[in-house]
This record gives sequence, C-alpha cells and structure tokens, in this order.
Amino acid sequence: MASSFAKAGSSGSEKRRKRMISNRESARRSRMKRQKHMERKIHEDNKKYAALWQRHFALESDNKALTDEKLKLAEYLKNLQQVLAISDRFLNPWQVHGSVKSITTSGMFQV
Repeated sequence: MASSFAKAGSSGSEKRRKRMISNRESARRSRMKRQKHMERKIHEDNKKYAALWQRHFALESDNKALTDEKLKLAEYLKNLQQVLAISDRFLNPWQVHGSVKSITTSGMFQV
C-alpha cells in the first residue's frame, strides 16, 4: 500500500510540476503579448506625435507668411491713403481741408 501512496504522491507532484511549468509558460506568453502590444502602441503614438509636430511647423510657417503679408498690405493701404489725400488737395485746391468751422455756423453773426 505504501507503494501505491508513493505513486499517487509522485503522480500528484508530477502533475503539480507540469502545471507550474505550464503556468510559467503561459505567464511568459502573456508578458510577451503585453510587451508587443505596448511596443505597437508606442510606435503608433510616436507616429502621431511626429505628424502633429510636422503640422505644427507647417501652421507656424503659414502664420508667419500671413503675418508678413498683413504687414505689407497695411503699409500698402497707408501709402494709398496718403496718395488719395494728396490727390484730393490737388483736385480741390479751393476747399479748406481739415476741421475748420464755417463762419456762418460758428455763431459769429447771431443777433
């Protein structure tokens, strides 16, 4: 009978040993799977990050170009306004330019 218990005990320890080996292998596969998943996510995030930086630099460049164009157009408008002011003086030389009140509306001739 002792030999049957020994066989049963060794059979149980053999099963336990096989189960431990199987569990270790399963845990190793799980770690590998998780690691591959994380590496894939990191790679995807790095690609998104690079694309966002590229877009950022493109927008920054566009913004600079538009700001420069705005300054040039503002200067051009200022020059046009000066030309118009000068041409008004030449086209209407007898008109008084500026904020001068008319003598009749100033109240000088009121009774």
